[in-house]
Amino acid sequence: MSSRILLQPHTFKDSVIIDSSLSLNGSFNLNGESVSATLNSKATLNKNVNSISGSSYSLLVSDNDKIIKHDSSSDTTITIPLNLFPVGSQITFVQYGFGQIIISPESGVACYSLNEGLKSAGRYAKITLLQVDLNSWILSGDIAV
Repeated sequence: MSSRILLQPHTFKDSVIIDSSLSLNGSFNLNGESVSATLNSKATLNKNVNSISGSSYSLLVSDNDKIIKHDSSSDTTITIPLNLFPVGSQITFVQYGFGQIIISPESGVACYSLNEGLKSAGRYAKITLLQVDLNSWILSGDIAV
């Protein structure tokens, strides 16, 4: 199955990061020079899945933009460290087993969610942390209070 995204004319003033393959057809500007090309390749987006178990886990910078799979019958407390992640970081968790995922911000880190819940709702629940400001996170998804 193939999908296409049509971009309207736009000038990017900052970096454009592509975490996968890119297909370009037509002409575009590169460093102020007009370029006409057809580049085709298969685009595959693969988010890495990290599995965790145990009673506690402290997030690492390498967890950014990852899926963390929790497959345990025991609860696991996830610590959000202070001053570690860039704004815009996103980490998704899947509770694959019966043990809940419990989010625990370090002192100085704020984590906000609907109804102030900070744990996954049950087996197969998906929750996502999104850093919206320095040391300020939003937790969304299948959350229990």
